[in-house]
Amino acid sequence: MMQTGLTGGWHRLFGLIFLFVLHAIALMLVCRSRYSRRITGWFCVGEMAAQFIFTILILITSIPYPAKTALAFIVTLGIFVANFLFLSRDSLPVNLFALFTYALAFMVVLYLAGMLSFWLVGGSEVIALWIRTLLHALLLVFYGVCLRERFDVLRQEDISGSWWWICLLSFMFMGYVSYIGVRAQGRMFRQMDVIHFLFLIIMVLVGYVVIFHTIYYMRRNARNSQIEMQQEIVFEKMEIMQQLQEETKRIRHDIRHHIMNISEYARNGENKALLRYLGEYSREIDKTEFPCISTDPAIDNVLSVYAKRAAQHGIRTDFQVSAGQDTGVREVDMVALLANLMENAIHGCLDSGREDMFLKVQMKKRAGKLSILVRNTCDEGMSIADRPPAAGIGLSSIRRSVSRYDGDMDVRSSQGVFESRIILNVERNHPS
Repeated sequence: MMQTGLTGGWHRLFGLIFLFVLHAIALMLVCRSRYSRRITGWFCVGEMAAQFIFTILILITSIPYPAKTALAFIVTLGIFVANFLFLSRDSLPVNLFALFTYALAFMVVLYLAGMLSFWLVGGSEVIALWIRTLLHALLLVFYGVCLRERFDVLRQEDISGSWWWICLLSFMFMGYVSYIGVRAQGRMFRQMDVIHFLFLIIMVLVGYVVIFHTIYYMRRNARNSQIEMQQEIVFEKMEIMQQLQEETKRIRHDIRHHIMNISEYARNGENKALLRYLGEYSREIDKTEFPCISTDPAIDNVLSVYAKRAAQHGIRTDFQVSAGQDTGVREVDMVALLANLMENAIHGCLDSGREDMFLKVQMKKRAGKLSILVRNTCDEGMSIADRPPAAGIGLSSIRRSVSRYDGDMDVRSSQGVFESRIILNVERNHPS
């Protein structure tokens, strides 16, 4: 009996070690960390150590066994959740959705382990422990190979307050599965409990399919909006070029008259009048030039179009772009990002009520990162909290694009100048 107890103790110890290792691996797979893989790995190692140490300390206390188990569960769960929230770069509802989903999957693993142990060997705790470890490991392998990439893509979508409802649904699923699991274990996994459990799992799977399909269609609609925006920019650029082409034709048509006038000034020795006339003619020709702002077509199209819009409102523009021909950002994403930035900047200038308005853009690519700085005139009393609704919608779209490239964004307003700073990681692999 003593030998059996010692053997069971060692099984529980190794079971705890494997459990915490698998939880750490799950954290690496499920959490979209804001830090490098190396730093994230060290945090996961620290999490494993903390969970193991606190669990052992709790188990050697004189607290009654059921209370020990509950306390150890709460402490280790708290460490896992705190580490997840600290590392993740996603929003709170998205993080909670990921946590509830993982907890739901783990509860299913616990139920299946208990059920198989009861049916195979009459409910051996040791057998249940190792079945749980095996199923847990297989679950993580399946997620890493088949689901991780899709899950990460869907979590990048900005669907406003809908994430909170999706989070609530996943919490309800998790709670009900936990209730069914505890009830079935207390009733020795009766046939009716197993039927209820299987029916619930089918409902959960259907619910998650609906969730992911909803997000997918919202993502597709957002992408279609980006494509429409890109087409609008291209069409407007074509109109600008067509206007310049018509102006060039007019000047070419009149060139014979200009040559005659220049010849007459020269023949009469009216050098001052000739220089004045040549200056006017040169400025007229300059109007037909279409400056190349960037070698990247998407950047050049957007900035050219908004430079004209800004000029129509008397806004001074200064574009300094050294991002190269291949920025690493997809064309539809670049158009959506820059167009929203420009739209917000022009709105900010016009809402400022000032005569002297400016819009300055700086873009450069260095060490695998694309940095964008936009500064524009704004109301001196404006704060980030009370910006106009149009700007809020634009910033939401910008943040979605920034998140897609694992980037960072910072906006601030000071002394009548609104500033948007964006950094995109353009050398990583990104979803199509």
